[in-house]
Amino acid sequence: MSQTYDNKAITGADLETILTSAASEIKKKQDILDIEIDVANKRLKFNNVAFTVTPAE
Repeated sequence: MSQTYDNKAITGADLETILTSAASEIKKKQDILDIEIDVANKRLKFNNVAFTVTPAE
């Protein structure tokens, strides 16, 4: 079985750049979340988060 290199594949350097950017965006979003942890009732209270529920198909 012969394997060939897919030149469309993400290289290590490109992957690092993409993931660094993604981590930065996640950090920004985490910083604006207002979440309280209710340990006694085992709940998370999201104070400023809107949810959209999409039924499974």
